[in-house]
Amino acid sequence: MDSAKGKYEAAQAQLSYSSVCSPIAGVVADRPLYAGEMASAGVPLLTVMDISQVIARINISPTQAIYVRVGAPATIASLDTGQQVDGKVTVVSPAVDPNSTTVEIWVQARNPRERLLPGTAVHVSILAQTIVNATVVPAEAILQGSDSGRCGTRRPRRHGGRPGSGRRRQSAR
Repeated sequence: MDSAKGKYEAAQAQLSYSSVCSPIAGVVADRPLYAGEMASAGVPLLTVMDISQVIARINISPTQAIYVRVGAPATIASLDTGQQVDGKVTVVSPAVDPNSTTVEIWVQARNPRERLLPGTAVHVSILAQTIVNATVVPAEAILQGSDSGRCGTRRPRRHGGRPGSGRRRQSAR
């Protein structure tokens, strides 16, 4: 009986050595080894990522990048779920990538409930500039299509009269 108890305790000790605990909270991003495979010294078993905050790295043209500043407010929206999180620009690369001829921008945001995962496709909006006391023009007032070369305003037509006459047609009784 003592022999069986000794083997049991030795097995329990070996089992306690096989437990792996992460020093940080997060999600498993990479798992190169699976149950039953032998681990080697110095080889990572898992990669754990803290996703309480996320960074979206985007590339934009240099003509747009000149308006973007570190600290500018931004929004990251998931293309899959449509969930949006507010963030800010943390990096504006000082160099243009010679292969893509773009500038890399980083937008960092808190990730509530950790819904945005690494590698997720997102849409990023950056507020590059605010113009104080600017006149806002409704989209309906902008001439498009065949009217795009003209300048002026559009007025809604009143039913019954000529445009601009101010008269309404009355029905005879």
